[in-house]
Amino acid sequence: MPCPNDALRRQQLWKGMLQKGIRSFIDERPSTFRRRARRGIPVEFRAEVWKAALKTEEHAKPGLYQELLIPQNQWTKLIEIDISRTFPDMPLFDKEQQESLLRILHAYANLNPEVGYCQGMNFVAGLLLMVSQKGDFRETPRLEKEEETFWMFACLMGDGQLSGFYRRRFPLLRRYLWAFDEMVALRLPVLFAHFETENVQHAVYLHQWFLTLFINSLPLPMVLVIWDAIICDGLECILPITVALLEVLEPTLLSLQFEDVIRFFRAMRAGEMGCNFASIGRLVIEGSEDIGFPEHVVAELRSPLALGTDDASPQR
Repeated sequence: MPCPNDALRRQQLWKGMLQKGIRSFIDERPSTFRRRARRGIPVEFRAEVWKAALKTEEHAKPGLYQELLIPQNQWTKLIEIDISRTFPDMPLFDKEQQESLLRILHAYANLNPEVGYCQGMNFVAGLLLMVSQKGDFRETPRLEKEEETFWMFACLMGDGQLSGFYRRRFPLLRRYLWAFDEMVALRLPVLFAHFETENVQHAVYLHQWFLTLFINSLPLPMVLVIWDAIICDGLECILPITVALLEVLEPTLLSLQFEDVIRFFRAMRAGEMGCNFASIGRLVIEGSEDIGFPEHVVAELRSPLALGTDDASPQR
């Protein structure tokens, strides 16, 4: 567990990086930036760092967000239903916050009608809205924060490739599920065999982990540390991170049968009182560093995602 001096040193380090220009630091020293980001970004600097890593200023088009709010679309009713189910245990995520999130998702559906809206996107955009407000929902959402969140979300979905998780028939998600299987079979063969014996399939836990990028599955302090890596290192890092997480949980999971595995995964989000989940998250990130991608997995992950096809993963 990091001592207060470590937290203070990290805060001063990031403050200096931001004062000198975080975007230029990323460009000039990418490996240093990546290493520091994977150790966790202080909450007060997280929004600025994420915006720089996602290159939102380069993609944002003044006035476009307001234009995208106007047209009606086929997804708005579904978004309205899901908004009330987003962060249900956070009292500060009130009516004003919900309306702000609704507008962000409505605008994105108009920006990218090929994707529109899919469940899971509400949590992703909601977390970005929270981060833009310095880590909680205490502020009344201001239009500039709402628009800032929209462009962060649009960049993560676009250049960050996350939209492939939500397109019709989930093409990129299916590819990642295949890649995960390949990596777990190599890295954790005993757990892989145990899950096959107990018939623990992807739908039991992994769909939710990936479609919400862990938001609805792990304690929030741990999620934010994992997201620092995802935003600053790219979407592919969720695969070694997920394998590293299962590696930490393996001794427990091997002792559980199907029903208990399900209960365990469902209980993970609540966590246990007294744990420093940010520190646990950093340990998982550190553990993921030596989990490599097999060459055939890299080739498949980085091959073009065919548009309009039903199958986006290789035959096994």
